[in-house]
Amino acid sequence: MNGDMKKKLVIAGAISPFIFIIFFIVIIFVPVGLVLGIIDFDGGSSSNSYAYEGYSSTNDNTGYYWPIGSSEITTVNGKEFATGSPSATTITAWFAGNDDVHSGAHGAIDIAAVVGQENVIATKSGTVLYPDVNDNVSIGTCTNFPYGANCKSYGNYVMIDHGDGIISLYGHLYADSITVKKGDYVMQGQVIAKSGSSGNSTGGHLHFEIRINGNKSDPLEYVSVDKPRPSNMKDNLITEELQ
Repeated sequence: MNGDMKKKLVIAGAISPFIFIIFFIVIIFVPVGLVLGIIDFDGGSSSNSYAYEGYSSTNDNTGYYWPIGSSEITTVNGKEFATGSPSATTITAWFAGNDDVHSGAHGAIDIAAVVGQENVIATKSGTVLYPDVNDNVSIGTCTNFPYGANCKSYGNYVMIDHGDGIISLYGHLYADSITVKKGDYVMQGQVIAKSGSSGNSTGGHLHFEIRINGNKSDPLEYVSVDKPRPSNMKDNLITEELQ
C-alpha cells in the first residue's frame, strides 16, 4: 500500500465519526425532536413589516380572532367574552369587492350575520378609538336599514387600536348594542356589540376591516375561517389577563 493511500485511509478514519454524528442528528434526532416538541421551527417571518413577529399567513396565524364570537357568553369580572367557535363564518363579500355591490372598492370582508343576534368580539386586545361620547357621537343609535334612518356609511361601528399601526373596524352594528367607547381597553374575545344592518347596508352582516398605518389591508391575512381561534393562544387567556 503506497503512502498516498495510507494518508487517505487515515483521513477517512478520522472524519468518519463526525459524519456519523451529523447523520444521527439530521436523520434521527431532528424528526424525533419535532415530534416530542424539543425542536420547534417558526412558521416564518412575514415580508410585510407591519405583521407581528413570526406571522406569515392564515396557515400560521398567531394572534387574531375571527370577529364573530360564539353564541355562548362567559362573564369574567363584569366583562362578557364569546371566545368559543364562531356562530357565523360565511363571507359574502371579499376585500377586492368584485361583486354586484362593491365594484372592486370594498376594502373589507363582509360576514353574513343575523341582525341583533351574533356576538361581535374584539379580534385582538387594544384601545377603543370610536365611538367617542365626548365628541357628541352617539353610541350606536342608528336604526337598522331599511326600518329607519340608515345614518349612512358604516352606520353604528367600533374602531380598536391594537398598536403597531394596526386598527380593526366593525361596521353596520345593531342599534344600541355597542358596549364600549373611546378610551376603553378591551381584551381579545370581549363582546363589543351585536351584528346588525345599520348604515349603508342591505342585510344583516358584519363589515370587518383591518387598517395598517391608515391603509386598508385584507383581513384574511390576519383572521381565518379554518383557524378562527389560533391554537397557540392559552386556554386560560381571559382569566390570566383579568387577574
